[in-house]
Amino acid sequence: ELSFEKQTLLIPSTGWTAQLCEAAFEGLLNLQTVRCTYTAHSTRYGGFSIQVEFVEFPAIPYQNNVYAHDGNPLLSAFECDVSGVQTTGGSTCTLTDVAVNSIPEYEYCSNRGTCNFNTGICDCFSDFISATCGVYTYGVRALDTYVEEDILTLENTHFTFEGTVLKLSSSYNATSAFN
Repeated sequence: ELSFEKQTLLIPSTGWTAQLCEAAFEGLLNLQTVRCTYTAHSTRYGGFSIQVEFVEFPAIPYQNNVYAHDGNPLLSAFECDVSGVQTTGGSTCTLTDVAVNSIPEYEYCSNRGTCNFNTGICDCFSDFISATCGVYTYGVRALDTYVEEDILTLENTHFTFEGTVLKLSSSYNATSAFN
């Protein structure tokens, strides 16, 4: 059994897959989206390893003043109990922080907006959207001045290339302002 901030899931000793792992972790109230990588061990006693990547936490936090984190929970927030596992080779549970820099921020409005604590609604900064302001809106920005030089140049530098370097299309009819 594995617990994260007192939310517990049971990990079966056989039949576990990456898909079952993701479904189990995403069933916890304090996680939204995870990616699991499952590796079976070909040893005498079998076994497996699971790497779990936290991709997204809930928009409305489950955390409180006792159980809280900023997007990179400490290993002490996890507990693993293998006392109920019966096996010939013995059971171990090792927790390791493998990628501390790739975990998304888990702050009010993703540090990309202002939270209205009365309503719980984020007022996102310019170019950020979603309930948590965690999504950047990509797009072409208007140019305020006329530019005399090229803004974008795409150039094929490989002599055997025979494909298309750039293909643009529009669902709008041609106009004098768009060519």
